Amino acid sequence: MAVAAAVVLLAACGGGDGSEPEPAPSGGTTTQPSITAPPTLTPEEQAEADIQATFEDLIADRDAFYSNAGDYVLADVATNSPATEWNVTGQAELEMSNWTVLWRQGGLEQTSSILVAAHEISSIEVAEAEGQADLAVSVACLDMTSLGYVAVDAASADLTYEPDQYQSWEMTWIFFPTASPEAGVDDGGWYVRTVEVSRNAPC
Repeated sequence: MAVAAAVVLLAACGGGDGSEPEPAPSGGTTTQPSITAPPTLTPEEQAEADIQATFEDLIADRDAFYSNAGDYVLADVATNSPATEWNVTGQAELEMSNWTVLWRQGGLEQTSSILVAAHEISSIEVAEAEGQADLAVSVACLDMTSLGYVAVDAASADLTYEPDQYQSWEMTWIFFPTASPEAGVDDGGWYVRTVEVSRNAPC
């Protein structure tokens, strides 16, 4: 009985052949992936990214006004349009200021948000000399099929309004490196300078 117990004990200890147990592998050193700097954008690529972001913000600002038009007094909109706070200047600012007044006169509020179905930048001209401006041209298609409308005041709302289902915006852009009060620009950045709208051609 004592012999059997000794055999079991030897088996548990590795067979009793006198060899030391194999050391557990240490795993060695782990190779960490090298950290590389993000790729540097060309001036044209940076301009395109900035214009895309600016346009998204512009549509969000427009949606915010159209969805909350009842919070604005018509006389205030007519004399100080919310569009003056958007990244628009020149003809585009005048055009969008007119839109805000007409919208407030209509007595409606928009529900939901516009979908930017496409926005293609067809050309970017980076200034080569001091005093010249960066310029760009782009075309966007807006899908407005999911929008709904409610009356701000049922007694005065234009409930016969036929909303656009789609809009195509052809835009020219200009870059201001810093604020330009004479152009109505409070902060530097890309601004829509002109806009031409075509209606109800599906994106």
